[in-house]
Amino acid sequence: MKEKTRKIEFTERELKTIEMLASGYNDPEIAEHFKISIHTVRNILTQLYRKTNTVNRTQLVAWGFRAKLVV
Repeated sequence: MKEKTRKIEFTERELKTIEMLASGYNDPEIAEHFKISIHTVRNILTQLYRKTNTVNRTQLVAWGFRAKLVV
């Protein structure tokens, strides 16, 4: 039986956010980089958790490495 795989689509901002988290950036630093509010950063993280079926930034970064989105 074949497993269904679904392709997850990410915005450039979402991909950059995962990279920045993996590099140790915190929410205020990510907000400053994108010139957005910390609240917006947290919304991006919530969306990323939903898309990747993770529940925190540690799991998200680990997922990013496994998915080869972060090197």
